[in-house]
Amino acid sequence: MADDLNDDDYYLQEEVGPQETEEPTEKKVKTKKNQKSSTIKRAVGTYSDLVSTIRIHYKKTKSQYELDEVISIFNSSISAPVPSSIQLRLDEYLNELIPKSKWSKQSELSSAPVVLIIAQSALRCIELGKMLKNCSSAKLFTFHYLFAKHKKLSEQIELLNKPTTLFNIIIGTPKRVDDVLDGNCLNMKRLKFVLIDWNYQNIKQQRLIDLNQLKTELCHLLCEQKMGGPADIDGKSHSETDNFLPCKFVIDGITYSSAENYFQCAKTTNQADRDMVLRSGPGTSAWAAGQRVKIRDDWESIKVDAMYKGNLAKFQQNDELRQALLSSGNGSVRFTGSTAFWNHWNGLIMERIRAELRQSGETDARHAAEIRDAMEKDDEKVNQSSAQNTRQKKHKMHSRSVFILCTLAVFLLMVSSSVTVADENQGRKLANAPWLGAPHFQELAKRGRFVFRDAPHAYHQEFKADEIEDSDDHPAKRNWRL
Repeated sequence: MADDLNDDDYYLQEEVGPQETEEPTEKKVKTKKNQKSSTIKRAVGTYSDLVSTIRIHYKKTKSQYELDEVISIFNSSISAPVPSSIQLRLDEYLNELIPKSKWSKQSELSSAPVVLIIAQSALRCIELGKMLKNCSSAKLFTFHYLFAKHKKLSEQIELLNKPTTLFNIIIGTPKRVDDVLDGNCLNMKRLKFVLIDWNYQNIKQQRLIDLNQLKTELCHLLCEQKMGGPADIDGKSHSETDNFLPCKFVIDGITYSSAENYFQCAKTTNQADRDMVLRSGPGTSAWAAGQRVKIRDDWESIKVDAMYKGNLAKFQQNDELRQALLSSGNGSVRFTGSTAFWNHWNGLIMERIRAELRQSGETDARHAAEIRDAMEKDDEKVNQSSAQNTRQKKHKMHSRSVFILCTLAVFLLMVSSSVTVADENQGRKLANAPWLGAPHFQELAKRGRFVFRDAPHAYHQEFKADEIEDSDDHPAKRNWRL
């Protein structure tokens, strides 16, 4: 349990308590005009509203190709219809997503949330936190706040880096969650669900997406990325080095559409998955498709070689790209748009290919040999690592790259503004809290962070097949019944 839960209550009462008490409990309506405008009734949001919001937000800042890339990820699976209005408490909703037995088994990792809840303000975060504190499953729903009024960013990152900071749920605002991810202090390997408090209206009857700044921050959290992109050589950007760049080349009789397309195909274990990834295209879609396949057992030891092989064929079979790389001089190839691991190795791979293709003398030959030896040593190091070291490595992955690579089945929680206070033992009931069409994400990435997957398949990972078949009312059937 996070060590700041009890302290938060005292701090938050001191920080935001007066704001709550200043709000009038009753407001007299003097005219009929005021009475009519006192409540704004909005239709319950749908999943298509989220897609529309993203499309409109990026329409003027992204090219049509870039926009289609983002939207294609959000549209990569069909979500099943759900009831437009249901009565449930927040704790009931969470228990329906993940059974209590699953919650109790996942509490040993520090700063490793199972659920991420995005709300519009600090006050709303506190309100949601109180709902969890007052419920019968409060011991399981340990949570941690992430918003600006709670703690300074530096203090928040320092706390999250402590091994004693344990919780199952994060409740925060888009900007603070984004900033904390950049601080490389969250372990996202356990993350299963992301809930967006979409329908809630503040005292001014504004939803999260009605506030331009919050809408921008939410879109950035969901869609923006620093993954991939071209490298800099001697201060100049070289587009030919981008692994997502569309270009055709052939390896073993198969035509690939980009280096990333080949790389993602290389990790597959069967022909069906390979064909699916191959058809996905050159850019983000190839990366997204690669996250939905079973990965070969030796992938960690061969992935750098696979990236090298795909890029070598790319430059060998595309004259214009090859000439651009060879004319870049002898400067270091510096990538900054990916994880530290791939920023390092992609740069060395490009330098090796440049030296091997140019073959201008002893300097190129020696540099290519040095990089080749480094790659071979890295492969040996991976092969010799024990299972225990591998587990420790996974547990220590706190960077934003884990936020990209973690397996997710994500829901967008639609919380209505009409909240009724129930019995103290029952917590608060949320009226009209349907899912946003229950979209199902597999990956949360920097470029189109949310990658959707078929919901039944996602739930089959959480529940045994016989459990689902034996119960007509099982969430895996009920939530996604077409």
